[in-house]
Amino acid sequence: MILKNKKFLITITVISAILLLFSSKWKKQKADIVSTVSQQTSSSSQNKTKTKNEQKSVIYSFYLDDDRDGLSNAKEIIYGTDPLNPDTDNDSYTDGNEVKHGYDPLLPGSARLKNRKTNNLTQQFFLWAQETKNISEPTLSPNLINEFIDSQINTEVKLPKIELDELNILYLDKNENNLEEIQKYLIGLKKISLPDNFKNYQEIAEKALNGETELLNNALNSLNQTQEKLLNLAVPSQLAEIHQGYIGMTKFLTQLFDDLRNVQKDPIKMYINAKKGQKLVKIVKDFDNQLKEKVKQIVK
Repeated sequence: MILKNKKFLITITVISAILLLFSSKWKKQKADIVSTVSQQTSSSSQNKTKTKNEQKSVIYSFYLDDDRDGLSNAKEIIYGTDPLNPDTDNDSYTDGNEVKHGYDPLLPGSARLKNRKTNNLTQQFFLWAQETKNISEPTLSPNLINEFIDSQINTEVKLPKIELDELNILYLDKNENNLEEIQKYLIGLKKISLPDNFKNYQEIAEKALNGETELLNNALNSLNQTQEKLLNLAVPSQLAEIHQGYIGMTKFLTQLFDDLRNVQKDPIKMYINAKKGQKLVKIVKDFDNQLKEKVKQIVK
């Protein structure tokens, strides 16, 4: 028999990998990965960020302040100001002084930060801490970040919609014995895997925050290849809906990693995506169980 005793050990290698990428808790002692970068004072080119002046660069740090304007190098990148110019908008007020008092350091005059149309999540976090916690110069404290996310941010996981015509579907007669095709699908699905050296989200995020993008680029290439393999895999029509979910999860995971391209400008998004990734783990388990139950029903 192709499916012995109608019992299955369904191990979806690429989907199971998500469990490894996000299953470890975003532990408090490791949550403040920003501080890992903040405390670095090395002049290595790896953790340097180019400024508007392409001839110069600064170390991405929440402690260093190269232009001595009261705004750290990292916060200059977050707010979009020039870390080598203490008064980016030339209005006679330093960038740090303007941010501390809620003014936009990119616009001369009385423009307020909260009225920016392009506030990223980290800027929103700093404004929230100033206005609700009365912290004039907020830092990326893990406890404060968690409170902000829990009270202000929707971390619901919404998988992207995958159309049926995107799949390579085998339309099988439900009245016929299709066990062989189902077995081929399960074997093919199991063969689709991420590389053994694929790093977890936290490790890749730490590197990206430090300006090192090799791991991130490798991860994105692997995820794109995995998505392509899932799209090309021949799927029995009875399992098409579940396969849509697997591709949706892979696309969602790819987006979480792709967001790390801008992690220096918006580090809070990294924390938010880590929470989403942990919720994705539960969805993965649910889909895995659905597949097992669906196959059992088919072979009864």
